[in-house]
Amino acid sequence: MEPKYLRKKTIAKNKKFYNLSQILLHWLIALLVFYQLVNTNDIQSAYQIFLTTGDRPNELNTNTLLHIIIGFFILFFMTIRLFLRIKLKVPPLPSQIPGPLKLLAKSSHFSIYFFLFLMPMTGIISWFFEVDLSMILHTYFSKILLALILFHVIATLVHEGILGNKILQRMFQHKEHLRR
Repeated sequence: MEPKYLRKKTIAKNKKFYNLSQILLHWLIALLVFYQLVNTNDIQSAYQIFLTTGDRPNELNTNTLLHIIIGFFILFFMTIRLFLRIKLKVPPLPSQIPGPLKLLAKSSHFSIYFFLFLMPMTGIISWFFEVDLSMILHTYFSKILLALILFHVIATLVHEGILGNKILQRMFQHKEHLRR
């Protein structure tokens, strides 16, 4: 009988698609992050008030409150997503992808996860604990996260359209792994 840790490695290697919960979380987080990145006028105005006066707004409008609440949701969903990634594993990249590109893909995924955790945490620290440096970092990190997301989207399109690796279907199709 094969040891349990070897069976898990075999399952991860044979996995061709993401689990439905992984797919749904991916797209839900993507939508929430998109909303956060495009609907920033009110939160930026509140931040500008802080920069010019040193005071935080006494009342937060609906969009600012939504930004804060959605930040909490992103942190919550990312925690679940990371748990599922560890527990359920992810399908390996196609074997025809060269090693350096695989390393780039893994490091960019790690970076996206890192900033998707860091953004809500710096936002929470800046608003609720009034740590000024955290607010500044939150603003800069949003630019880094946007660049990483754009790189992720472009890399996916290059893999799909130019290299023909068909990796995009893994985030649109759900197929349960059949154990042998």
